[in-house]
Amino acid sequence: MKKQKRILSGWIISISLMVLFGCPKLYFAQHQIDYISLGKTIEFTSEVLNEKRDILIYTPAGYEESNRKYPTLYVTDGAENFFIATAIANFLSRSRQIPQMIVVGIPNVNRNRDLSPSIINGTSNPGGGDVFLDFFEDELIPYLDKTYRTNNYRVFFGHSLGGVFANYTLLTKPDLFNAFIAASPYLMYDNGYLIKEAESKLDNLSNYDRQLFITLGNEPAYHESLNKFTSLLTEKATTLRWDYQIFNDEDHGSIPIISLLKGLEFIYSDFQLSIETATQGLEAILDHYSQVKSKYDYTVNISEATFNIIGYTLLQNKEFDKAIEVFEYNVKLYPNSANVYDSLAEALEKTGRTKEATENYETAVKIGKKINDPNLTIFERNLARVQEEAE
Repeated sequence: MKKQKRILSGWIISISLMVLFGCPKLYFAQHQIDYISLGKTIEFTSEVLNEKRDILIYTPAGYEESNRKYPTLYVTDGAENFFIATAIANFLSRSRQIPQMIVVGIPNVNRNRDLSPSIINGTSNPGGGDVFLDFFEDELIPYLDKTYRTNNYRVFFGHSLGGVFANYTLLTKPDLFNAFIAASPYLMYDNGYLIKEAESKLDNLSNYDRQLFITLGNEPAYHESLNKFTSLLTEKATTLRWDYQIFNDEDHGSIPIISLLKGLEFIYSDFQLSIETATQGLEAILDHYSQVKSKYDYTVNISEATFNIIGYTLLQNKEFDKAIEVFEYNVKLYPNSANVYDSLAEALEKTGRTKEATENYETAVKIGKKINDPNLTIFERNLARVQEEAE
């Protein structure tokens, strides 16, 4: 576990990301293309597997400057899916739909060996899934938790045979991961081996709060086995939060992209603060983020701007008491900001509490002068107005 190098992505990866998420203009110039870094690779010596493995690791923007702990997304078929996963995780976190994540890609050495949960009689398939799980449990996850600032929430992604492995992991070691994304899982494997496992092991999930997102492209041959499996989930997995979606516009090769996008949205569907909750007032807002912390082990640092927007939304809705409560909390969080006092003063002024409004406008002007706030003239104008009205 000593060697590490930067993962450099050039022309192909750059264009792929642009195609995925759009780019207003593409400029083609006759000069050397700059490379961008999307993570690093470490050479990991595994005693469990008795071999060296390359592991791809992405840390989110701001990781080096913060002390925050992050959830991890583990991605099998890492050489194919790692860059897709990092791009989607980054895209969703930037829009605050999910938290920022550490992404871990595990490239293949012997795919059939590692991702197969059972030995198929009469074939050379070694069925090394249990050993591969030991590699995750005893080596890879402890290494990531020791080396990086990870929290206690882990997501697993697998495609096709990797989707079989994702479901097998859920059934046999549900404590390893909190959520699973299985893209087009090949459940016909070994005459429906995993379906038979589900019949006997789904009841064991009753002590776990886990999430599972299953997808399928336009792949009719997969329907029968997936219908059997999801029927078992409906019957037996009473504590499992799960969903199964079919994307007929996708095929077996393209399904990982939409699966990662929709899967992360499903897993973190209650992560983002909704407008409905925000307009209920401060207690509902704080309760929402308390639940996020409890479920995802992730503390959301609510920005001054976010509280300000919520406060003005409440003010516009004539929810004056709720608006004042939000603005007062913003002052408590950001006492060195001039703007928070100006916003609170405005809400107080609208409710006729002129004396308190004046005091907060004065504080806004005082701090504004001290920090050379660009909105100082606005603060001074507001103070002058309320003083004139009081005369």
